[in-house]
Amino acid sequence: MGPGVKVGPGVKVGPGVKVGPGVKVGPGVKVGPGVKVGPGVKVGPGVKVGPGVKVGRGVKVGADPTGRCAAGR
Repeated sequence: MGPGVKVGPGVKVGPGVKVGPGVKVGPGVKVGPGVKVGPGVKVGPGVKVGPGVKVGRGVKVGADPTGRCAAGR
């Protein structure tokens, strides 16, 4: 994990995940194995990031109005 990373409660991270500096991860997020998260990314509460997904620099990932969001499989 890079410097300045903030991770909320209940976050689950799979093996081989790489997280850049300044990333903010909300509560209850699930990150699959082999995911790469670029610098400055913000991941909202309850988001699921599938295996091998690459999230580019500065991207914001959030849930839809029903509270669900998934990236990848």
